[in-house]
Amino acid sequence: MYTTSLWIRSSFVFACLLALTVAGCSGENGGADADGEGDEIELRLVTTRPTAPKVWDAAIKAFEAEHPHISVTLETTPNNSSELHALLTQRLANEDPSVDVFMMDVVWPSEFALAGYAQPLTESFNFATRDEFFASGIEAYTVEGEIYAVPFFLDAGLLYYREDLLEAHGFSPPRTWDRLVEQAETILTASDNDALRGYVGQFKRYEGLVCNMLELVESAGGDVSDPMNPQTLVALEFVAENLAPLMPDGVFTYEEQHAYDAFRSGNAVFMRNWPYAYAANVEEGSPVKGKVGMAPLPRHGGGDSVATLGGWGFAVSAFSRHPEEAWKLVEHMSSGETQRSLAVATGKVPAHRLSFEHTEVQAAQPHFSQLQSVIERARPRPKTPLYGPISDILQRFYTDALREFEDPHTLVEQAQRAAQRIRDANRRAGLTE
Repeated sequence: MYTTSLWIRSSFVFACLLALTVAGCSGENGGADADGEGDEIELRLVTTRPTAPKVWDAAIKAFEAEHPHISVTLETTPNNSSELHALLTQRLANEDPSVDVFMMDVVWPSEFALAGYAQPLTESFNFATRDEFFASGIEAYTVEGEIYAVPFFLDAGLLYYREDLLEAHGFSPPRTWDRLVEQAETILTASDNDALRGYVGQFKRYEGLVCNMLELVESAGGDVSDPMNPQTLVALEFVAENLAPLMPDGVFTYEEQHAYDAFRSGNAVFMRNWPYAYAANVEEGSPVKGKVGMAPLPRHGGGDSVATLGGWGFAVSAFSRHPEEAWKLVEHMSSGETQRSLAVATGKVPAHRLSFEHTEVQAAQPHFSQLQSVIERARPRPKTPLYGPISDILQRFYTDALREFEDPHTLVEQAQRAAQRIRDANRRAGLTE
């Protein structure tokens, strides 16, 4: 009897030891190891096509090495914010659990928070860590006291100019829009380059148009989302009558790359673009290499220089089956190390302020020293869960107002119609009485 009992107890102990060895389990967590790592988990990260695939691949491989039980699948859409938005809203509206982590544009938080698509990260993303980021990025992803994404990189509108052309005429970078027009007209008059134009920006009917108009309108004291604001109309009249004549005929089809190509080829005196466009000054084969200056955007009269805030962050889907592991991936992908690698490789501005200030980043991107105050003061677009449809209304209004500008009376009529469409959209959504 004693022998049989001893054999049973020995067999039980051996089975437990074998289970612990194979599965790394403990009696309390039912199969997970001390770090909570047990069964194989696949996380899906959804984003636009990365501009630096090697940086992303290295970051994901490092994460998988740290968490051997987790594999990460990267799902990408073309490099287009609208396409990613359409994909995500369709899948998240259906509570699709296959999306675990996704990239969020700075204009989506209000919409995604109200719809319940994104998990609040306030408790996980502690205050001490948040203090290491630019406040403008944190504010962009905060809705009613909850933060819905960890900022990854930031953008802000900037003025690029042909340093050689301005110096030839004894000009300093223009601080006002009026002065920019005067300088461009003088340089064009003296130039023998028939293709040279005074100014390029993004004026196609898409989100970039709203960014450009925010900077022009709000530096005049207007409100980009209020077509009937008197200073909004003043700024629009200035663009139509003073700035548009300096621009190429096809500027109403221009996105960022079109403006960059025109400037890089030597056919523009001034350009509005994001920080990445400084590459024209250092890119091998660029006709304007070493001839490009960068400055804050001009202001109107006694107004302020205004730069639109852009950028992306990492969010956790509210429908992920693995929210804790998804947060670990967000934490890793948004880390200072990953942001530094991206900044060195692409010139993308880290949302992590300490990485922005890091000696490795500053050495690789010396022009960043001119960016800090612009990034800190960059102005977000209107915070509203209806940003998408309201942006569509504004794009139509600004396109029609600029392309078909005739007189102030016509402009006011267009503004009245656009303002009414915005009021109707808010009313249908129950956001106004």
